[in-house]
Amino acid sequence: NHTSSGENIVYRLRLQNNGKGLEYNKSLQELFSSIKVRVAQNAAGESDAQSLPAFAAHGWDVSVKTSGEATTDIGGFVGGANADIDIPVLSIAPGGWIEFVMKSRIRPDALDQIASTPKY
Repeated sequence: NHTSSGENIVYRLRLQNNGKGLEYNKSLQELFSSIKVRVAQNAAGESDAQSLPAFAAHGWDVSVKTSGEATTDIGGFVGGANADIDIPVLSIAPGGWIEFVMKSRIRPDALDQIASTPKY
């Protein structure tokens, strides 16, 4: 979430397996390209309910790290510029973790908080 437009943001998503068994055959989706925010009017007469992609103005960068076990698998996902997280099958070893970091800037005309809920 954010409160001020134009700010740099860092979004962290960490999945951790605290159990004793392998977490497997799960999927994860966090589609940054689909996140929208209500924006300010640019001209008189424009709708004050216009929503635009939250991060498209500046782009975003996604990085990923894992705990490194052979059974912690992210299906070849490497992240990068303007990457959405869309992993159809992942697994996390017992005690293992996966951490995604997205960095961007909030568009300067954003009016509302930006919230996102990943699908796992």
